[in-house]
Amino acid sequence: FNLHTFIFVHYDKNGKQCSAVLKFGTPEFEKGFTTFMQKFYAHLEQKYGLAPERVIIYTGDEPEGDINDPKSRMYRVNYLGRLVKKAVPRASTATNPYPRQGINDKYFSDMRELCKNHNYMILLPQAQDPRIIKFFRERKMTIWTYLVLNKLVTPETYRKMFYDSYLRGAD
Repeated sequence: FNLHTFIFVHYDKNGKQCSAVLKFGTPEFEKGFTTFMQKFYAHLEQKYGLAPERVIIYTGDEPEGDINDPKSRMYRVNYLGRLVKKAVPRASTATNPYPRQGINDKYFSDMRELCKNHNYMILLPQAQDPRIIKFFRERKMTIWTYLVLNKLVTPETYRKMFYDSYLRGAD
């Protein structure tokens, strides 16, 4: 489930985009979000037999910026991962960090924080640097890969892409 879209894009009963009812990051938001997550997971487990570990919440796309700045995507993704895990500790969460500002101490410091509340790291091939793979492996993170292709491609292209990712150490 793409939580990032769920949190930041809301629609009225006619399908028109509107603003959120609760202001993001407030105590009221946290309380409402926690209650929703608990009821959501309980419903999926009761109706479909899906354990929380099997329902993956995608907390946000390509987080970047300062993990301590509430205006940054890195902060929001980390915050949402923390809220999901607080509401439902057995929940699975995922995000796809991309080192736009470089692979440096700051990047790894932020990744340490993201790893605390995420189970899956999803990497573009360009982000499959051996240092990044090693870092996530040391923290027992599951690494997935993805690629955005803008043209019609053959099945062989996808097979090669996944094989190359496997050779780099992704799951």
